[in-house]
Amino acid sequence: MGAFVPDEENETFISFRKFILSEAILPKQTEFGTDMKNETWLRFKNITVTFFKHNDMFYNVSIDLDSNDVGFGSSDKFPENFKYKTIQEYFTTTRKHSLENASVIFNKVFYVILIGAKKYNIPEVIFQGDNPELRSFYDHLMENTLFLKRMKTEGYEFVRKLGRFYIFERI
Repeated sequence: MGAFVPDEENETFISFRKFILSEAILPKQTEFGTDMKNETWLRFKNITVTFFKHNDMFYNVSIDLDSNDVGFGSSDKFPENFKYKTIQEYFTTTRKHSLENASVIFNKVFYVILIGAKKYNIPEVIFQGDNPELRSFYDHLMENTLFLKRMKTEGYEFVRKLGRFYIFERI
């Protein structure tokens, strides 16, 4: 038997699992930029990229301004230069994180993506489920009414899943 907690706004109950997931996934203000705090983005044709640090790891957040795909990667080293090829090489290795750390990182990624979406006025935010674990995570997230309400508050509404793509449109 699962536990339930009150959802006072809707005068009902939600599962404890859904509550924990929704509580864990909220944008977390974080310093970011080419020096981890100046809030600047690099531009490579249609791709814009920025960085943040968490503990001993570096993360990049990217937005494809043509397709509106958003993504992120991690590296234990910061790029020695800001050439696109160097950034790709540094941030292509996927590293597994604990669930707790993954939610902390996603909160920061989520915050930076929303800042970038506003800065570049993108009409859609598209998350890609590039592997089964990420697709499973996004599948659960798209069922999470509290997360979806937060995205609406930020100006984006989930409209559809198309294969491995999860599409939010600006409202």
